[in-house]
Amino acid sequence: MQYAAMLKAIYPAMKAANPDVKVVFGGIAYDFFTDADPQNPANNGPFVRRFFEDALANGAGAYFDIMNYHFYPLFGGNWTDNYLMDGPSLVKKTDAIRSLMAQYGVDKPIIITEMGWHNNPYTGAHGSDVIQVRMVVQLYAQSIAANVPLATWWPLSDVGGAYLLDSGLVTYTDGRMAPTRKPAFFAFQGMARELADVRFVKRVMESGWRNNVVYECYDRPKQRNVHIASTNPTDPTNV
Repeated sequence: MQYAAMLKAIYPAMKAANPDVKVVFGGIAYDFFTDADPQNPANNGPFVRRFFEDALANGAGAYFDIMNYHFYPLFGGNWTDNYLMDGPSLVKKTDAIRSLMAQYGVDKPIIITEMGWHNNPYTGAHGSDVIQVRMVVQLYAQSIAANVPLATWWPLSDVGGAYLLDSGLVTYTDGRMAPTRKPAFFAFQGMARELADVRFVKRVMESGWRNNVVYECYDRPKQRNVHIASTNPTDPTNV
């Protein structure tokens, strides 16, 4: 496979130039596949399901240091049969990628260089200030639970133009006016402040829970337990 061949070519050269350099696998969607709905081709996406596995099968695992994928909750249902308890399903998708790497004897850290949600109404992908705020907390809580050391919200500012989803933490600006900070911006600030040094301990489960998700973490510098809790995790198909 060409991508595996490219990694094999550049990895030794990059390490020779700088032994401390980290080679990151190009961020893959790993969703919305070309064969997502064989019975209804119009529902299929542009991404090849076997791309990552083919790269691993062709020996790419020895030629990158960090795995990298993208996550958007709209496709979270692909990774769980119980979205109410597992939504937005970032943990489940991360587990699936780790499992695939393990099949090829690869054990690498995973980062997420794109994830996010919008605050504007959009057909088939509901959005509001409230939902976007919740997604900020849920996505980062799940990235902590999934032991993902770096997760990047995309984008910082609404893209505008032909891009219809206002997923930024601040509004779009054309340069003539300052962007406006959204409620999600302040949620991100507070969350980053409170969760900067926490490490995941366990998921708390109680019998009878049907829609409560609680992650227990430990903040070593402040020597405190931190619980991140969601009730009725946002299901974007049934807001």
